[in-house]
Amino acid sequence: MSYFETITDIAAFEGQRSAGAKHINQWKDIPHGSKWSATELRAARLLVRKGTNESNHMLPALRSGFEKGMEDARNQEKIQDLLEGLDYLDPDLTSTEDCHRYGTGLRNLWADLAHYGDIDGVDNPGYVVPSSVSKLNAEQATVRIASSFIQTVVWSCPPQHDTYRGVKPAHLVDFSQLPLELAARTGTGAKMRATADSQLISYRLGGNNVYNRDHMHCPALDGLPVVTDSILGQLTCEALALRLSLTARAGEDDRPDEDVFVIAAAGKYMRFLQFKISDAYVSELVAGDGEREMTNFVELWATP
Repeated sequence: MSYFETITDIAAFEGQRSAGAKHINQWKDIPHGSKWSATELRAARLLVRKGTNESNHMLPALRSGFEKGMEDARNQEKIQDLLEGLDYLDPDLTSTEDCHRYGTGLRNLWADLAHYGDIDGVDNPGYVVPSSVSKLNAEQATVRIASSFIQTVVWSCPPQHDTYRGVKPAHLVDFSQLPLELAARTGTGAKMRATADSQLISYRLGGNNVYNRDHMHCPALDGLPVVTDSILGQLTCEALALRLSLTARAGEDDRPDEDVFVIAAAGKYMRFLQFKISDAYVSELVAGDGEREMTNFVELWATP
């Protein structure tokens, strides 16, 4: 069975660890995240936390504000339209008319889903499947669909659903489809590298009512299928590289949060992952001389 399914507590971790195997803070060379598998996951000391009841399917960091967030979101027309879905696009309407009817974000999402057979009626003069979409492989197509969905949610959810006519919120989350190259170094000088397909970026409202880019952002949309050891390795490396790079850039009064969030998608399915990478873990990873073994773990919670 996979690491994701089996290494769910310390006893399982210790049972799978080979005698004399070095921890990742002792490695002189660390492969790119795309090359990670069970060996790297054990060296990084990853524990997959699994809930036993329905409430634990939700990520711990989201539980306290979930009900209020859902209530606010449901009051937004575009979010209601998104949740209700769409079974049909009027073949007599042009794409311009569709955009005016459904909004740019929803129109893009419906069009991307339609390309994969979920919506009928798109073979009309107003809509032409972009040649770039037809040439995408499965992973890139996943990124395209998931990006359209995330952008729609980001643009439509309170408190940032109307930044032009309404009051600007103190913090704003935006979405970028640009790949994010992540790199950081451990205490031994080994370079940890990974690539996220896109990223969520946090902004903070500053002077003159203008948003300034915050230090906080999270990778990461990865067009990936089931959670194999290699895929979990790539996601874990992304989380670690981002956490270390944010720590290296942060000042004493602006330390990054211990939680790193990654979104993994496959086709029309999304899984949200929360990695807890404590300050104590980071200290062992970046401040050590490579001689002392690590004692702390990276903890992972994931939605179904």
